[in-house]
Amino acid sequence: MKSRYLLAAGALTVATALMLTACSSSSATSTSAGASAASGKQPIQIALLGDITAPSLGGGSPETGQGATAAVNAINKAGGINGRKLELTICNTEGDPNQVLACARQVADNKSIIAVVGSSTVVGSPESALKDAGLADFGEFPIPGPDTSSAVSFPVIGGPVVETECSVSLIAQRVKARKMTVAYEDVPAAAAILPLISSLAGAQHVTVVHKVGLPSTATDLSPQVATADSGVGATMLATDPQQEQQFILAAKSSGSTVPLVAGDTLTPTSIKAMGSAANGVYECDSLRPVSTAFAGGRQFLAETSYLGKGFAVDDTSTNAWLAVHMFANILKTMPTITRQSVLAKLKNLHNVSAYGFTTPLTTASTYSGLGGQFPRLFTRTAFLEKIENGKTVELPNSEVHF
Repeated sequence: MKSRYLLAAGALTVATALMLTACSSSSATSTSAGASAASGKQPIQIALLGDITAPSLGGGSPETGQGATAAVNAINKAGGINGRKLELTICNTEGDPNQVLACARQVADNKSIIAVVGSSTVVGSPESALKDAGLADFGEFPIPGPDTSSAVSFPVIGGPVVETECSVSLIAQRVKARKMTVAYEDVPAAAAILPLISSLAGAQHVTVVHKVGLPSTATDLSPQVATADSGVGATMLATDPQQEQQFILAAKSSGSTVPLVAGDTLTPTSIKAMGSAANGVYECDSLRPVSTAFAGGRQFLAETSYLGKGFAVDDTSTNAWLAVHMFANILKTMPTITRQSVLAKLKNLHNVSAYGFTTPLTTASTYSGLGGQFPRLFTRTAFLEKIENGKTVELPNSEVHF
């Protein structure tokens, strides 16, 4: 699960100015198209599919489109793709599988669009429609399923699969626990990942003792905390951000000392809201945390600074920004840019820089581990983190590979 379930009112205000709820170009890319026409060179058109608004999920991720737009702005300001401007179309999938497919078909039917880049959709998959159109899906946030298996899918990070594997490894190797609990949102979609967690735990010689479902309507999770704490050395939280925060607060208020490993979902705002209760909580992230400590982090913060405090710096915004920049760098090496040439190029990448957010991308070979379920997990790197004094910090030797 990821922080894209969160919907900050301030971020939505900014996003509304940039995007429409149907397939449309952002204001930034409209300007880019004009500049390209003036220079006599046609713009290069890409698209992003994202749950900009998602009422059925209790929120949305406007920051996905904002991160991608910020990258497009910066690329065009620096001269574009060998003198051609980059133009971004954003289609709001609304957390609706039917709208995901509708967006995919709209994008596929627009022959000027050469690839989908930096997308993030919680439910449904565009992959079948994109594959039929020969349209590459580059740098999407990879949800297990078609995102991690489709021949036109090229994620640049590991996402939930690698983060889950990392969380289990952290419990075994850093916490030194041999028995664990998995606390998950009590819905079928969330429960579907439990067999994978149990399998990964077994490989690390850890037993999943309790699988504790968290009712979405519960206002008091103290009974679930009590069950989760019984006879285990750690609890892994595999649920949405609101429930993670609720569980952490309930655990700390009950006096629990069982180490907690959260998903990559806790934002600076939620950590601040929890106060000292968040201290000591572990996290695994498939992206290095944004900071000024490395060049890519400084560049991201500089290019998104115009968005202000309402902009959510999280996994989806960072991934979208990163995907657009990586894709632009790939395009700069190509003499001819079409759907067909882009797809062919993406199938044989070697060591494409990920700006320090993760390891370089190589797509020339697929992944055969974990039973061959996730062949498109080209990057299997995660970062170990812990919340200390209200901030997420990397642990020593934080970069781990699977």
